[in-house]
Amino acid sequence: MLHVYTWEAAATAWEEAKNRPARLRPGALPRPLRALAILSWVGAAVMLGFGFIPGLFTPEQHALYAGELVFDYSPIWPLLCGIALGSGVAAVGYLYTATGADAPRHHAIVAWCAGVGTPLIPILVLAIDRAWPALPAVAAWLAAAVLMFRCLHVRRRPIGAWPGIALAGLVAAPWLPAVYANIRLGLAVNAPAAQQDQHALLLLLLDDLGTQTYVPAIALAFVAAMATGGVAMAAHSRSAIAHTVSRHRTTWGFTALLCTLAVIVIVLETTGVGGIASGFQSGYWTPGGPGTWPHAMLVAAAIAYGTQRTFRSPVSPRGDVTTTLAVGISALSNQILIAVVVTANLVANAIMGPSATGIAPPPGLELVIMWVALLTLAPVAVRARWRDTVGRLVARVGLLFLVPVYVNVTLNQLGIEVPVSFWAKPSQVVICLTVIVCAATLFGLAGRPGPIPAELANRLVLIPLLIVVGTSWLPSVIAAPLTPVIAVTAALFALLWAMPSDSGDAHSGIVLTVSAQLLLVAATAAIVTVYPDISADDPTLALLLFAVPLSTLLCAQTRPG
Repeated sequence: MLHVYTWEAAATAWEEAKNRPARLRPGALPRPLRALAILSWVGAAVMLGFGFIPGLFTPEQHALYAGELVFDYSPIWPLLCGIALGSGVAAVGYLYTATGADAPRHHAIVAWCAGVGTPLIPILVLAIDRAWPALPAVAAWLAAAVLMFRCLHVRRRPIGAWPGIALAGLVAAPWLPAVYANIRLGLAVNAPAAQQDQHALLLLLLDDLGTQTYVPAIALAFVAAMATGGVAMAAHSRSAIAHTVSRHRTTWGFTALLCTLAVIVIVLETTGVGGIASGFQSGYWTPGGPGTWPHAMLVAAAIAYGTQRTFRSPVSPRGDVTTTLAVGISALSNQILIAVVVTANLVANAIMGPSATGIAPPPGLELVIMWVALLTLAPVAVRARWRDTVGRLVARVGLLFLVPVYVNVTLNQLGIEVPVSFWAKPSQVVICLTVIVCAATLFGLAGRPGPIPAELANRLVLIPLLIVVGTSWLPSVIAAPLTPVIAVTAALFALLWAMPSDSGDAHSGIVLTVSAQLLLVAATAAIVTVYPDISADDPTLALLLFAVPLSTLLCAQTRPG
């Protein structure tokens, strides 16, 4: 019987999969926006392909004035182009999604981050150097801000196709001087020694120094914020797929197939057989200490019980934005603080001139931001006005999971060693949920279904696993020759399955935002490989902490409105 169910499910899935590519037909997007999407795909493929070229961006050491001034140079201009293009395409895509019917409010914030916040970085670097290209860069930045404000807050309608091209160009324009400076310095340092003018080289180095110093750190922080929105959007798309799958295939045979695939993925991650594991923090998928599993089981049981109640009585979607924003700010507190401090120093230096001293935050401020943002979930978890809402469920699971984790983080930063680990990793929660669903599936196949229906079991086994595994792949996206292929394949698969069936504004917005996020993540991953001091592990770890509350949100059954 299981074999029959599995074969029917696979055949139906194959028939649907064959029809999916038609949703990427050329006529689905207006021609100008189609060009932006294709440029994003090509750019992402090129940057991911850099993973096959070892040492391409390895900084080379050079010297001036007979070795008295030693500096490193790396040809990062393609990565800067990726951030520029990705920011422009993301701004246009989020303008479409933020002005659609029932648009999530955070899309407008991410649009401002992509279209206004990120291009501010090279402008401030130019202003510090008192370089004349700062003036046209500021003009482009102001024009982009005016265009975005008009679309988001005045007309409240999606931007047109050709104005969208103009907006993408205006957002990307401030990066062009940094790209040009990096190329000029590269040509100069690689010229024959007889043609090198030491004074001219020094001027070129000064033009490129701001890019090498400030841009990677703050760009990574800003892109991490945008990637958070992208992860949330991708997770929503994956949850929509899971909901569709579970709604139309409520047989336990299909659930057994999903459980089998989940177990295979978990085994590959925990054992690393064949080198297919994500490789994120070597001990991340290994079993934790005995003291961590009670916490993991408690959180998994809370997710299963809470979502099971929503299947008996669907809850209101109210509170989803509030709780998601609180968890996101809390998990990304360190990246937010870095972005604010570096931006403040850039603004101060741009106004007052370069200074050896800068603005430094008080020690432990990131912990304060982390705890304050997390504790804003407490009123949502207990107040009566949030009863029967998905916000209350997310708040309770978020507090249950994150409080022990944050206690450990706080004690570590205070220099206090904890003798026994008592906090669970998201991977452990995923393993426990998989065990719960496997047990429910065995009872279902035996004709004795329990309190977890097949539709809910499909969600519990699919959504958390996809979120945690997908996020843990980010740091090593170009670390080995195999991972670019996996990343591109996964991105194209997600793009196909997230695509609305009809063309129009919703279709254009999803295509552009998914394409831009792929390009931004690829460029950011490459920057991480160039600068060893900048690690993608911190943003990725933050997104993994975000994964458990987000899984709860996406597994719950909500009623319309």
